[in-house]
Amino acid sequence: MTTKQAIVEALAQAWITKDASVFRKYMHADMHMEGPMIAFESLDDFLDSIKGCPFESLCQNSDIIVQGDKVVHVFDWVVTAPFQATIPFVEVMVFEGDKVKTSRSFFDTAIFPADFIEQMKQQAA
Repeated sequence: MTTKQAIVEALAQAWITKDASVFRKYMHADMHMEGPMIAFESLDDFLDSIKGCPFESLCQNSDIIVQGDKVVHVFDWVVTAPFQATIPFVEVMVFEGDKVKTSRSFFDTAIFPADFIEQMKQQAA
């Protein structure tokens, strides 16, 4: 059996590479995800969004804390494109079995450049 820490590490790498097969393997189809700029009610909605995701990034200085079915992942999200920034990031996940059922993300959106935020708003409209 894969540990929750290994699953979270695999999911973090899948975010970097946009590997949908890893998300399908380790996230429930009816998962719920929310954060300062996003909310998804299903894995399919989440996977649709990452197809157009403009970010190239790395995950650095990762700490993973596992307590029963809850996992907290604290890391620096190092964005290399379309802008450059290091964004302190916290994700709290709740597992059902070996899959993530819910995820809540916390990060400071003020770090994002204003022109990037405006561009994202125009695309969403």
